[in-house]
Amino acid sequence: MDLKYFLIDLDGVLYNGGVAVEGAAHALQALRENGCKFQLVSNTSGKTTDAIKEKLNSMGFEVYERDIFLAAEAMVRFIKHKKSKAKCYLIGTLALEEAMKDAGLNVTRKEEPVDFVVVAHDNETTYNKMDIALRLLLKGAGFVGVHDLRFYPNETGVHITSGAFIKALEYSSGKPACIIGKPNPDFFKDAMRKMKAKREQTAMVGDDIFADIKGAQECGLKAIFVESGSYSRDDLARNNIKPDAILKSIKDLPAILG
Repeated sequence: MDLKYFLIDLDGVLYNGGVAVEGAAHALQALRENGCKFQLVSNTSGKTTDAIKEKLNSMGFEVYERDIFLAAEAMVRFIKHKKSKAKCYLIGTLALEEAMKDAGLNVTRKEEPVDFVVVAHDNETTYNKMDIALRLLLKGAGFVGVHDLRFYPNETGVHITSGAFIKALEYSSGKPACIIGKPNPDFFKDAMRKMKAKREQTAMVGDDIFADIKGAQECGLKAIFVESGSYSRDDLARNNIKPDAILKSIKDLPAILG
């Protein structure tokens, strides 16, 4: 493949839980040595870019904040484009709240007039928080979801995530959410723009057959599926999704470069 630019997912591709995938750090270094550029992309909203960088470097990677593009970052850009000092009711982590405030947005956890309801992953989501979000949506607030994935896996098993809460609020309010992260085509485009990538020379490397593989192909990118994460070849076949390449892990990526 004649590829020079890569969008690379994190969990399931570079690491699983707190353990680096064997050979992943070497693969990133090999990309650099081959003159390739990459962005490490993720729908995560529970950690800051700096925290992700520190986690990766503690595992033996050598990455910088400029190498990382998160859905939370794209969400902040989206809202600020709509209204620079927007007030947002947030269902999300404290890390996301601080990132939004640092970017100049006003964030509240109270039931008061807001411009947007923002829903992201939050282990402390409650019925009361959802009730407040619903009432604010019915009063006219915009609806933004960082991502709408149904679940996420980690070392302790599979866990429900923000997609389920977004769908519940969409159903109850009758208002569709604007989903910012993968597989939104704008997310891929923004990540590509950061490294001035050419579409025909760009591939998404991921383990999620919907957000990574199908999403990238629908955006006109090549898609490389790795078997080190939460989905298998059987999942690809059942959903009639055909990646441009299938690798055991990212360790094998440098070998397929043209």
